[in-house]
Amino acid sequence: MTNSYRVFFRPGMSIRDSLAATGVVRFSFNGQIASVSGIPIGGPIQYILRLNGRVLPQTLLTFPVQRFDTVSIELIFFISGRAEDELSQELTDIAHLNVAEHFATYD
Repeated sequence: MTNSYRVFFRPGMSIRDSLAATGVVRFSFNGQIASVSGIPIGGPIQYILRLNGRVLPQTLLTFPVQRFDTVSIELIFFISGRAEDELSQELTDIAHLNVAEHFATYD
């Protein structure tokens, strides 16, 4: 399942700001992603964060986005509940962010 979202771009917008503006990505008290489209992150469900196709560590949510950047979140379901295991299944590619002149677009 892939969803698209549009949010207004503003200078200084971070990856976290742009994802939060969609209304589908929720954050925990410590600023980490807690859920995407109501799917809680943790245990067997983890995510991969990408900026312009490159994998980013979860610690870079405060990294600024630029116009025409693309941000995506891929939710991954690990059968065993452990990310170290090779058996995994992609649940969804939930959001791509294309930062345009006035809007950020999520595919």
